[in-house]
Amino acid sequence: MKMKILICAAVAGCLLGCATTETIKGTLCSCTTTQVTVLEDGGAHYDIIQRTGTTIIQPPVTPPCKAGTTVQVTCNSGDAQRKENPTGTCPPTPPGS
Repeated sequence: MKMKILICAAVAGCLLGCATTETIKGTLCSCTTTQVTVLEDGGAHYDIIQRTGTTIIQPPVTPPCKAGTTVQVTCNSGDAQRKENPTGTCPPTPPGS
């Protein structure tokens, strides 16, 4: 019986640990139907965030988006890729975006 409780507790911990969210605030650089790029406040980093069913962008944005808009994005931590930004400006928009 104790072993079942231990296993259930371990499984519950793994599930809760994997479902962490993060909130990113900054300036919108670009957006597509599948991802948004946000320059974090301060400009030292930018994030490429995959748009999933759980991604919340305030204010809501849809392509074509207006670069320079201040946004707050809440997403699963695995959906955002943070990159260093030595220039302090938005990264170049990939062709076809």
